[in-house]
Amino acid sequence: MASIKALAVLDEAVETKARDTSLGFEILFTLLSAACNYRSADLEVRKNEYMKQKEEAGDAFSEPPLENMDDDFVP
Repeated sequence: MASIKALAVLDEAVETKARDTSLGFEILFTLLSAACNYRSADLEVRKNEYMKQKEEAGDAFSEPPLENMDDDFVP
């Protein structure tokens, strides 16, 4: 996720340029943007669930750190 976001500039100016260039680029941009938004939302939900479990379990919490479960959690 981090490497894709580093390579892809997902802002309105690029979207307009993609739309003006061709229908194919517009579709590709829309797909990439939607995939990044979906993945970001998934990561946020998983992080919130993890933090809730960690808070509820207290000292008995034994799950591995988020960074060990998925590379996208690495800051």
